[in-house]
Amino acid sequence: MGVAERLIARVEKLRRTKPERAWRTLEGAFVGAVRAGDDLTRGKLWRLRGHVLRGLRRTRGAVEAYRRAEHWFAHVGAVRERGRCSIGLVDALMYLGRHQDAVRAAARGRRLLRRVGDHDSLARLANNEGNLFHRLDLPGPAMARYRLARRWFLKAGDTRAAATVECNIANCLSLLGRCADARPLYVRAVRDLRAAGFELDALDADYNLIYLDFLDHHYETALEGLGRTREEAKRRGYPSLSALSALDRAEIFLRLGSHESALAEARIAIDECGAIGLSYERAKGETFAALAEHRLGQPESAVARLERSLATFHRQGNVVWVGETLVGLATVWLRAGNARAAAAVLGSARRQFASAGDDEREACCLALLGSAWLRCGEPKSAARCLAMARERARRHASPRLRHLILACEAELARARGDVARARERLHRAGAEAERIATRVLDEEWRSTFWGEWGWPHAELAALEVREGRAAEALEALERGRGRAVVGTFGRAQAAGHGRLTGRVRKWAAAHQASERRRLERSGTRRGMRAGRTAATVPAVRPPGAVQDVRTTAIRASALQRTLAEGEVLLDFFLHDGAVGVIALDHDRIAARANLIEEADLMRMAHALLFELRGAVFTPARERTVGEDLKGAFADLAGLILWPALAALARDSWPTSLAIVPAGPLTRLPWAALPLPDGRALCEATELAVMPGLRLSMLAPVAGSNGAAAAANGGPPLVVAADAGELEHVQREARAVTARFPAARLLTGSEASAERFLELAPRAPWIHFAGHSLYRADAPHESALRFADRWLLADELAALRLRASWVGLSACQSARALVRPGEEWFGLARSFLLSGARAILASQWDIEDAAAAALMVELYSQLADGCSLRQALSGAQATRLRCGAHPLEWAGFVILGGGRPGT
Repeated sequence: MGVAERLIARVEKLRRTKPERAWRTLEGAFVGAVRAGDDLTRGKLWRLRGHVLRGLRRTRGAVEAYRRAEHWFAHVGAVRERGRCSIGLVDALMYLGRHQDAVRAAARGRRLLRRVGDHDSLARLANNEGNLFHRLDLPGPAMARYRLARRWFLKAGDTRAAATVECNIANCLSLLGRCADARPLYVRAVRDLRAAGFELDALDADYNLIYLDFLDHHYETALEGLGRTREEAKRRGYPSLSALSALDRAEIFLRLGSHESALAEARIAIDECGAIGLSYERAKGETFAALAEHRLGQPESAVARLERSLATFHRQGNVVWVGETLVGLATVWLRAGNARAAAAVLGSARRQFASAGDDEREACCLALLGSAWLRCGEPKSAARCLAMARERARRHASPRLRHLILACEAELARARGDVARARERLHRAGAEAERIATRVLDEEWRSTFWGEWGWPHAELAALEVREGRAAEALEALERGRGRAVVGTFGRAQAAGHGRLTGRVRKWAAAHQASERRRLERSGTRRGMRAGRTAATVPAVRPPGAVQDVRTTAIRASALQRTLAEGEVLLDFFLHDGAVGVIALDHDRIAARANLIEEADLMRMAHALLFELRGAVFTPARERTVGEDLKGAFADLAGLILWPALAALARDSWPTSLAIVPAGPLTRLPWAALPLPDGRALCEATELAVMPGLRLSMLAPVAGSNGAAAAANGGPPLVVAADAGELEHVQREARAVTARFPAARLLTGSEASAERFLELAPRAPWIHFAGHSLYRADAPHESALRFADRWLLADELAALRLRASWVGLSACQSARALVRPGEEWFGLARSFLLSGARAILASQWDIEDAAAAALMVELYSQLADGCSLRQALSGAQATRLRCGAHPLEWAGFVILGGGRPGT
């Protein structure tokens, strides 16, 4: 065996399991081996180089290598070897978006392989042709190729190849919405491939299995699985799978409304896809990042990313994604107030969708174009676009299209001064948005530029605010919030109702598959559209099981009756890029729109928190509140707090304040904001923050008040879980039990999760001091650390508590993933769902000694008869007067507490 043959044998052993090592081995000896070999050997070396580069997704280099190999094989008349080059070449060209070249390469390879009767190679080529047709939204030809390849592989006894093709068949089934049929194929493939020792192929099959959780709307499960897959792919040198996992995680975070996390994952995907030549996936990552930046108020960066994506999709001939990117650009221009630029871009997008034969998207684009013309002051042009959209809606009346038409109709009616018709149109859209079906679809649309979540309710609320109908505005706004309270949360059901049925999930997956087929379709005009594929795809219509699951309505008058004299509720909302507020007390209700632009508020809030937390690098005794921090507090209070309170025209500041924050307001240290007379809010009023009215005011489970618990003999519960690291936890816990001698103290090994789960349901109140963990990627796995293990938020939500409050003296215990609809997902939500009336928790990391000092003061005031709100405000005011920096006390908030005096 010569040098070249030995090199080929070594690399072949490595390339499927250790591709990076295979590349280093090949690259180091490649030039010498090529020079020493004959023409046939040179062809084999270049083909092997193409295989290795393709495995690393260095696709351009792979294409060049396969072309070189074909040249050498043609030179010596090696028909079979030349035909086998087409197997990898088709795959590499497909990933570069050169679909026509891939089709020609497949046809050429098939002719050569049939000439020599090489059925094994024909099977591999058929598999890659299936991949190509799959990518081009031709599921019929793709399934036919896959099944042919599997039959040939099984006949040849190649179980590994047959298992890989089985995964591809499952891919087609999943994109047809047949997840239940796809899942067993993936499971069998993972098992067979691992048993045969093909770990990378098994990992790829496992990735596809996890993707089914995504299609089935089990987002938290999918996030966890993709995270594991990503780490395993990096460990095994499989960069393409690592990149794809990051891309999928970005999309899921967009659906959850976690835009910062989505942007971080999209950046990872962009870098990794770019490094290995996945141009289509990189452009998708740019689009996801642009959407996140748009929602985060960063339009300049979003436009730059969209322009890069547009160039890539245009170069690849992917007409539908070109249209999607143009819709993104138009959305950013509309938000920036440049309606004419948006109209021009939407007109171009409409033509792209028309050329792709995507009638539904074309009609949606017409509805958006109508809204853009209205903002340009051209109602006649808007009416023409609306009429065309309605005509197309008679044939393709998707929920998205109906919503966009209703939005345009409402805007047109308002432009004509017909407020009653505008209100009626928005009520209709809102009614549709309260159905399970549209809730599921909303999750999909959050990862696109087509619209904002819950827009009918927000738009109706804004209309009512403009008409001076504050009560109606509040009721409209709250109808669109809090829907996930009746849905799923992590793996556990937070409530016994609202479960998405199997039929609904199957329908939702089928709809999502239909969307993905349209998005992934090339739409090229040079012979690729071999007939419509609609005949091969089942109709995607909501099943009869999709019924209304409206949550209990919140009435403004009833809400006012719950407010005591001197108590005020501030319900903030976001609309059209600005922050507004609806303010209520026992006697009055008022509203103000456009307090501040959301992007400006976000910048101010981030700057304040950055300045505030910068004090952590200064020793506690040396910390001072500088002029910059004082100015930041005053600026925010003057723009947000003072106007909101002034809306009610009260003679005095409220004695009790409840705040329902939205957007950037969810992270503000409210207690430290000043009033116009210079006092901090905690010095003038007691305060609670409500993570959504519906969640905060849930009816308690039977016996969830302290009196009932005491009657049943349950003592208060105090837990000190210092994990051997927090020296002040024991002092804090013993100070609390000194003021409440009847409380049960769990410390040391007794502070276990199981002991807590046993005693917590009967406790009238609970105090926990120790470590907590917040996970933005999986909020149901946020946790408290006990002596034996971490206790997850999922487990806490399953409890049935009687506690009037739960105190969490633990870092970041108030942190939450705030999904669209202003719902908070984290530890506090779990305790509220379990029956606790209020949660005392920290928004950021608090030093051990500072937390203990605040808690000792708070429980002293509780022992003197104060309510929890009064005790926290009093303790914070005491720490302020003692000269403590706001970093040490302003991060603690009361979450929930839907009734005064809590």
